[in-house]
Amino acid sequence: MRRGFTWDEDKGEKNLRDHDVAFDEATEAFYDPNRVELFDEGHSEDEGRYVVIGFSAAGRLLFVSFKPLDNKLIRIIHARVAERKWSKVYEENN
Repeated sequence: MRRGFTWDEDKGEKNLRDHDVAFDEATEAFYDPNRVELFDEGHSEDEGRYVVIGFSAAGRLLFVSFKPLDNKLIRIIHARVAERKWSKVYEENN
């Protein structure tokens, strides 16, 4: 299933500078057949946010924060290389 993605360009550039992960690469985590998707209770007071943990085509395990939009797009909010605790969540679910 092909998905559509969107993000704020300025936020994407800042994310690349701060975390060395481009949002283009972050979209690849959604196509990992073993990805783990979780509801993000800590950041969902105003809007329902989720995270996906999955591998990019470059072989990096990524942690990506996103919000599904009504028009079937996924808005990327934040992306970084998965920290150890999130790597463990991925391993425990695969």
